[in-house]
Amino acid sequence: MIELLVVISIISLLASIVVSSLNSARSSARDSYLIQSAQQMAKALEMYYLDNGFYPGANSSDYYITAQPHTNDETDGCGHNDNWCNLEVILQDYIGGLPRSKTVDNQWRYKIANYGSAAKQYYGIRVLLDNPTDASRNDGGDSDDYYEIGNLLSYCDSKGEIWASWNGSNCATVASN
Repeated sequence: MIELLVVISIISLLASIVVSSLNSARSSARDSYLIQSAQQMAKALEMYYLDNGFYPGANSSDYYITAQPHTNDETDGCGHNDNWCNLEVILQDYIGGLPRSKTVDNQWRYKIANYGSAAKQYYGIRVLLDNPTDASRNDGGDSDDYYEIGNLLSYCDSKGEIWASWNGSNCATVASN
């Protein structure tokens, strides 16, 4: 009887290790997909820029949109006021579709930044990862939890700053340790 309990305990322990490994692999695969999607979106934006001389966005000073649903009732992944899907239409000649956020936790963001007369010349894309990776830690953005890509990062870096804000100033002074 005791031998049977020992065998059952060992099998349970092994099963929990396997399930844990599968969840980790699933999370890593999802993060890889998110990073590749952001890179594809960046390529589409660069092609749009080559054709138009500016990145897509509103005619205001700075502009950002998100695929993140404004409420849990929004389930189409188009974001608040359907702005994400509107961007998808603008980029349809360059990319088959943009990644969609189905929950308020999955955050895709796109930002256009203007500096002086350089209207719509800088952009950034940001997506929340399940687990920080070397790619997200070393991308030039302000958060290890997000993969950030776009020429806004190099612009801020050229000023000795980091890309730090989505709805305020774009670059911020790097805090000293």
